[in-house]
Amino acid sequence: MKLVTTANDLRAALATVKPAVTKWATIPILQTVLFDGAKVAATDLDMTIETKVAASEARGRACISFRPLAALCRHLPADEVITIEAKGTTATIRFSSGIYNLPSLPADDFSTMAGPEAEAKPLDGEAFAKALRFVAPFIYGEDIRYYLRGVCLSADRDENFGLFATDGHRLAFHPLEYPADWQGMIVPHYAVAALLKMPPVKTAAMRGAKARFDCGSVTLTTKLIDGTFPDWRRVVPAIEPGAPAISLDVAETSAALRRIGMARKDRGVPLTIAADRRGVVAQMGGEYSEAQAVERLTRARCDADATAVTSFNPAYLRDILGVHRGAETVRLWPSHDGPMIVQQGEADAFAVLMPMRGGDDARATAALEEWAPEAAPLREAAE
Repeated sequence: MKLVTTANDLRAALATVKPAVTKWATIPILQTVLFDGAKVAATDLDMTIETKVAASEARGRACISFRPLAALCRHLPADEVITIEAKGTTATIRFSSGIYNLPSLPADDFSTMAGPEAEAKPLDGEAFAKALRFVAPFIYGEDIRYYLRGVCLSADRDENFGLFATDGHRLAFHPLEYPADWQGMIVPHYAVAALLKMPPVKTAAMRGAKARFDCGSVTLTTKLIDGTFPDWRRVVPAIEPGAPAISLDVAETSAALRRIGMARKDRGVPLTIAADRRGVVAQMGGEYSEAQAVERLTRARCDADATAVTSFNPAYLRDILGVHRGAETVRLWPSHDGPMIVQQGEADAFAVLMPMRGGDDARATAALEEWAPEAAPLREAAE
């Protein structure tokens, strides 16, 4: 096997396949990267990523230890010419000022993952990436409920196709057009993370337990999660026409949540929002809490005549505001003891935040009463 390329080109190819290299693998072949001509591939047996490296010469096949090769490339100038020659159990890497010998394994030991037996169909790569970025933060973080460890291709109650993810405390849905036979497929979290680092997907194929995403210069093949998502539509409240809503300024609210997070030592203490036409306040901590905080959200608006009070985990709302990065405002429809929808303008994408017990409704309402007379002139001046 022989490959002649530059440090920059090799570095880029290795960075592309890195998500498929198992860090703590006990099987030696899983700690290597396959060179097959100009093709570079890596696998952890659940996912395989393939790409091509720009090379002036590329022939033969070999598996070379990934991490020392990647580390070596990082410490070379971008335009440094690298020659890799592999024979037997040794791969020799040459450049202008050095020669290194790294472990090599036979290419035949590399396990190639076969893709799904399905026709590849076009997919709007930009829209797919946007939807993935929106729902990815809501993927469940533990393996106990394995079927929540990914993004599900699902439809809302109006049969609009899209991507969905939940961790049981919050959920997100973003519309996306795709073939009807992909409904119910669950793309695992590690494949989602890898896809977000790749060029836009051009075509995709899904069937049974596998999926393949073709990004032009990069191909990702992954196992799908063998499970069934819960019926998430049941927990999404219907928004009645004219239902009162709170409009939050994303920048102002995010800053307030960061400050509140600094004082929130007990993670079991919720944040309570009280709002009506007079103003909006966020309150944390009860009579016996070690720390208490109240924030007046001067840029927020509420079109409710009666005071609406709702409690939730402030860290979850901060994450929801994070997926609306770039937006000026979001609207939420408060519910005292039920799920709360958070949405940007008239967009079809939305998040749902589950309520949290233990909020101090009385203190939050009292804070609103205290600041309401002062808030009115501020709102009039802002308008």
